[in-house]
Amino acid sequence: MDSVNIRVCSHCGMRYDWRRSASGSLKMTYCGSLCERAGLGFTIEALLTELLLPAVAPVPGDVSSPSALAPAA
Repeated sequence: MDSVNIRVCSHCGMRYDWRRSASGSLKMTYCGSLCERAGLGFTIEALLTELLLPAVAPVPGDVSSPSALAPAA
């Protein structure tokens, strides 16, 4: 490994080659996506996916949606 490419993870402190980092967007900051999520509380990919996907309207009668679990007024 070339020492120029070695970074220290901002979350766990492990030394890693940033070119082999499993972190999708923050390869030079986190050694992997788990440290990225632990450090930020989310991953950049999940944030972008949430922002780019259109909001899905809840299906009436769908018990998996949070609003279906709320008591009726």
